[in-house]
Amino acid sequence: MSDFKRRLAREFAESEEYRESYAEHFANDYITAQIKLNRKGRNLNQSQLGELIESNQGRVSLYEDKDYTRWNIGTLRKIAARLGCWLKISIESYGALLDQAEHFSAPDLLRPAFENDPVIRRWLNAGEEANPDPFAASRRIITEWLNRDTEDAGPLCDWLQGLDLPGYSGDSEEFQWILWSLESAPEAERLRSILTNRLALMIGDWHVDVRPIGWRPGVLVKNVFLLAANLAMPLILQEPVDGAYRREADYRTEHGTSRLDATSLSALRLAMEHNQADDRWSGVWLEMILHGKHSVFPGTRYTGMEGLLGLKPGLDDSAYWDRLAQAIRMVEQEMHAEQRVGPGKIPDAIEQLKQLIQTVFDYWKSAAAAIRLLRAALSVGWLQEAGAAWACSVTARQWEEIIKAAPAPLGVGQVESALFAGLDYYSEWIRPPAGPQQEEQLDSTRNVRD
Repeated sequence: MSDFKRRLAREFAESEEYRESYAEHFANDYITAQIKLNRKGRNLNQSQLGELIESNQGRVSLYEDKDYTRWNIGTLRKIAARLGCWLKISIESYGALLDQAEHFSAPDLLRPAFENDPVIRRWLNAGEEANPDPFAASRRIITEWLNRDTEDAGPLCDWLQGLDLPGYSGDSEEFQWILWSLESAPEAERLRSILTNRLALMIGDWHVDVRPIGWRPGVLVKNVFLLAANLAMPLILQEPVDGAYRREADYRTEHGTSRLDATSLSALRLAMEHNQADDRWSGVWLEMILHGKHSVFPGTRYTGMEGLLGLKPGLDDSAYWDRLAQAIRMVEQEMHAEQRVGPGKIPDAIEQLKQLIQTVFDYWKSAAAAIRLLRAALSVGWLQEAGAAWACSVTARQWEEIIKAAPAPLGVGQVESALFAGLDYYSEWIRPPAGPQQEEQLDSTRNVRD
């Protein structure tokens, strides 16, 4: 499952205003980038395209400005036709937007002119044989670059923007194609280490997050951070990634806005999550967990929990589990302090706590995680709501019998007691309030007893 799409879906669910604004800006970015890329792909300058659509260079410059919003369907149809394509107008779901945003890269935006369209040619000429190894050509050029003694990261900048990357068709992120190309290369681990060091140089010395490089710098920045997240070498990458985070935080403090777009910020957060050699970012994750947002990054409580989960993970590390349990305890305390706890209140406190605990279980995918978290919960002192959320989450995964059979480091009685108490509290929590007749019967019962 794509981490990017899961996070973006959660952000959409958190705020209608955010998802509508994201969709509007994305649609503008998409069409302006398409016009510019396909114009360049046909070796046309703005004046030449202006003549083809019976306009001028100034108008084409406007159409390629991502802030331009006064679109005319007739003009767009004319531009598409002169580029040898057709204009598609469609109402789309937000689920489709997740896919479009994840694949927002040059190959996905480029369209062949009719006379060069491989699909048309295939149907006209009986098709073409598939390449048995789609990564062969890209593996060769990437390996040659990594084996050279050079500090020139220019080729990597191009590849991460979808340029000169053989075989790449836009069906995946650019950084993924690079990693897939290296998987079956001789000495793959050595090559990944060289790639990591050169990436660290790009982030730490070149400052690609603040110095636009290439014709699609936003795509480059997003892919740089996603590549860092997937390489996951904290001893090499934490320092340069931290520098990028500090630069963005300082810029936001000074200007009150972000320099990077939402997708690049989410990618930076992922790079941080997967490159934690120490706990310097624990405050970032706790801010998100407690408040459901962060001053720099888009996200929710659950993305904050994922960040905390990546902080020196260890199944047998008691300090690690205490930190997770304490974070859940702090959320529970905040709910009580704000008087947001009680059956029927919205949002439902137990449901929110369940999602935090399920995030932990999703990360570990092991019943042993439920035991470790319960031990830590008993140590830090969860209240009944978190206990109920833990029991419900265990039951939802049908782990109750497994954890009873292998309860270490807890006794069987402690596990059974926690499950029973949590489920019993939850059953009372979701029980509908008594109606007038039930109240009357209860009063009658009380009178008889009296």
